[in-house]
Amino acid sequence: MKKNHLISVIMPAYNASPFIGEAIESVIQQTYAEWELIIVDDGSTDSTCGAVEPFLRDKRIRLIKQQNCGVSKARNTGICNASGQWIAFLDADDLWLPQKLHLQMNCAEENRVSGLIHANAFRFSTGQSGTGLISNPVYDKNDSHKSLLMYDFIVTSSVMVSRNCIDAVGCFDENLSGPEDWDLWTRIAESFKICKVDTPLVYYREHQGGISKNYHKQFEQRMKVMKRYVLNGRYNKSSRLKRKALWYFWNERAYCEKQCGSRIKMVLYSAKMFVSDPLEYGNYRLLFNKIERLVLGKK
Repeated sequence: MKKNHLISVIMPAYNASPFIGEAIESVIQQTYAEWELIIVDDGSTDSTCGAVEPFLRDKRIRLIKQQNCGVSKARNTGICNASGQWIAFLDADDLWLPQKLHLQMNCAEENRVSGLIHANAFRFSTGQSGTGLISNPVYDKNDSHKSLLMYDFIVTSSVMVSRNCIDAVGCFDENLSGPEDWDLWTRIAESFKICKVDTPLVYYREHQGGISKNYHKQFEQRMKVMKRYVLNGRYNKSSRLKRKALWYFWNERAYCEKQCGSRIKMVLYSAKMFVSDPLEYGNYRLLFNKIERLVLGKK
């Protein structure tokens, strides 16, 4: 096994016993065989370690235990213990299609990528049949960095990144909780090439319950990233990019408030959308849809 062809798969796990076995199996079933799997148990209080134990007979799989410090610390622990020239991330409740690593390694070689490679993903829910393609439109297909300043369109479990790239830009920011992956991808895109395998290679598990109860905190964390790279960055107040980034931010916030039944806050954040970017056609599309619903008597 050549070290420069080895892919280190990092799997953080916290109370993941119902799902982690399937996730590990999806790594074992990869058609690309030159991998190691580093599972970092982040202080689980369930039987996660017990679920992992049978797989440790495979010498390519290791288990590292640590106190509960969060997913960023867990991923960073995995990175620090990785031997591969490439590092891939897989959450303990997600799954890979068998050709995932093979197609991404081909992409890296064909495009001479020294940065990050990601892919499309399916979404699915436990206990429900059927899947759907995750649709994350890209703001500028020719400029990954500019697109990432708008919003995070990369599914973490689809990412494969070079070790040289991580060494250059640093690991996950352990002071962030939620958008730590968005922060890292943005740093990478500023200096390295990002490529996409335009086919679904990941099953991203959506848990039942809808919008997270902690969504307010999540948006606070995302605003920290916005301030770091957009609001307090190189782009001035009249920047089209800044206005567009804020529009996307308030648009998603308004949607979450609507889903949670807070109509007053939904209206407030919708107004912020208009103010952030008055020329955004989406403002008027939403307005016309609302007028149409009022005329037709729909809620």
